[in-house]
Amino acid sequence: QASNNGSTFSNVSASPAVWMLGGAQGQVTVSLRVSDVAGNQTTVTDTIFFDTASPTISSTVLNGGTPWTRFTSVNLAVTAADGATSSGLYQVCVSGDVTPGCLPYAAQVPVTLTAGGGMKTVLVTVSDNAGNVSLASMASVGLDQATPALVSVAVNAGAAFTNAANVTV
Repeated sequence: QASNNGSTFSNVSASPAVWMLGGAQGQVTVSLRVSDVAGNQTTVTDTIFFDTASPTISSTVLNGGTPWTRFTSVNLAVTAADGATSSGLYQVCVSGDVTPGCLPYAAQVPVTLTAGGGMKTVLVTVSDNAGNVSLASMASVGLDQATPALVSVAVNAGAAFTNAANVTV
């Protein structure tokens, strides 16, 4: 027999058995009671945190919000919450124009942009300790690693001398 949070015991067919935790979110104490033919009983309990609510992401920002970078290694700032019956934020996962992967949840995580110039878009999800996953959020930054071309410069249209402090370039 099994029960949740000290409620009435119900029969279970075998162990391990599938047991419904019920609707209450949060800490649940599950008790299992076994009896033998002589009527001897033993009861054991265990607790588990029941959380079916997915985390929510309120903000994702790449590279401090600056629109362009010359570096492939940038920081991703993530602001997320896990709701009232929170099991706690667990990890941040990224995909898109970055090296894909997951890292332990932190307010800022390092990401590596894919090679090649242009706009880079990162898809971000956050999961909680119960395994619930947020909806994806996006953040973008431009990557420009090309050195600007400067063909020539001419001071005062190429004059060799001047007596003026202000010149044209």
